[in-house]
Amino acid sequence: MPFVKGKSGNPGGRPKLDPEVKNLIEKFTPDAINTLAEVMKNKKGQAGARVTAALGILRKTVPDLSAQQIEAEWKNYVARLPAPAANTADWLASIGKTPNGGADSAGDSGGDGADEGEGSSQEVH
Repeated sequence: MPFVKGKSGNPGGRPKLDPEVKNLIEKFTPDAINTLAEVMKNKKGQAGARVTAALGILRKTVPDLSAQQIEAEWKNYVARLPAPAANTADWLASIGKTPNGGADSAGDSGGDGADEGEGSSQEVH
């Protein structure tokens, strides 16, 4: 049967809970949560049992975030990476170092290499 716009798919509403079941839920839920909390806090307990207890509490107390609409503002960032070096010596030279670990004769400017020219970097998105 197709969905009819403007008409409820469940005109009778949610079925009523059996009063006896409702009373049992009200009676034992606090104890169940306390038991889960005890298992979760027991440092000597099995890790799997502790995690299961924690998840049991969270599932009933924290809203389901997957059902929530989350608004976020995204920014695009561009990273400029140095051009690939053919070998270690070329790479060291491109960052102002010599193979012995010191600065080359031009000195170590400590810069980020952003002013090295158009051909020395690749743009990554």
